[in-house]
Amino acid sequence: MRESALLERVRALFATSDPSVLVGSGPDDCALVQAGGAKIAVSVDAFAEGSHFLPDARPRDVARKALGASLSDLAASGCTARWAVVGVCFRKGLGDAWAVEFAEGLAEASRDFSVAVVGGDSIASGAGTVVSVTVLGEPLGDGLVLRSGARPGDVVAVTGELGGSLLGKHLSPQPRFAEMRDLVAFCRAKYPGERVLDAAMDISDGLALDLSRMCGESGVGVEIDAARVPVSGAARALAGES
Repeated sequence: MRESALLERVRALFATSDPSVLVGSGPDDCALVQAGGAKIAVSVDAFAEGSHFLPDARPRDVARKALGASLSDLAASGCTARWAVVGVCFRKGLGDAWAVEFAEGLAEASRDFSVAVVGGDSIASGAGTVVSVTVLGEPLGDGLVLRSGARPGDVVAVTGELGGSLLGKHLSPQPRFAEMRDLVAFCRAKYPGERVLDAAMDISDGLALDLSRMCGESGVGVEIDAARVPVSGAARALAGES
């Protein structure tokens, strides 16, 4: 079964009529729930040895990637970050030094990203190391910026250069909180009283694939001027370009 088909089945299984669930299980980067008078955005990501990082990756880098990439989902949904909970299955034989450096890296990254790690769990694994990070935050506006709101005439924009993950960029993701705040402020000033942003998403799976997902959720098409897509120097180097 393809991933998209599996996710559709999962979405149907977890549909809920609970009025406190404002945005539930589905294609978006976050869920949104009402807790008392507050709206809380929630997202979770998992990172597996051999798929998301290599066995010889520094534990400090693994921790930064796991937290940074998870927080990117909040940023892409128009949210601030507040808290994180981290679970780790440590591959047997890694030793205490690996676990300690991972914790130190996680603490350092949490300070850099201004998020509090408020709990978690750790176990030993007979297979590879797996890290799971749940992040919580608050929307900048009344709700999340979803994938399903794109409309004809919208401009497609990205917040940085694309590509280059194979040369190590994937180990240092940078959640775009500042960029999202600036974009929201700009749109509010330029278009007062209108929707701030129609749609947004994290593009960790690549521009072409993730943009097609957004278009599918929004029921629109898109035209991209390839010459205007910002490509990283690392990606150009891998492609043999000057």
